[in-house]
Amino acid sequence: MTEKNRYGEQQTKGSSDSLQEELIRVNRELRRADNLTETILAYARLRTAEKDTQISAVGLRAACDQAVREEMELLIAAGISVAIEG
Repeated sequence: MTEKNRYGEQQTKGSSDSLQEELIRVNRELRRADNLTETILAYARLRTAEKDTQISAVGLRAACDQAVREEMELLIAAGISVAIEG
């Protein structure tokens, strides 16, 4: 089965699958870049930690659940499974 892409070029089902894989890869790389940016910003904030750091109690379960949800695609791609007990 063939169809035209947004440039009017013919593409087959196989190339559609490879396009989907490429989109997944690009999304994963964007997430990685976002994580690296957050790390860089965290290091930059260390110089002024007393100005913008707020310490408060958090629920460990909720924090872990959120972290796993946010990084689900990367965990799956890396073959990592997470089990939270308790």
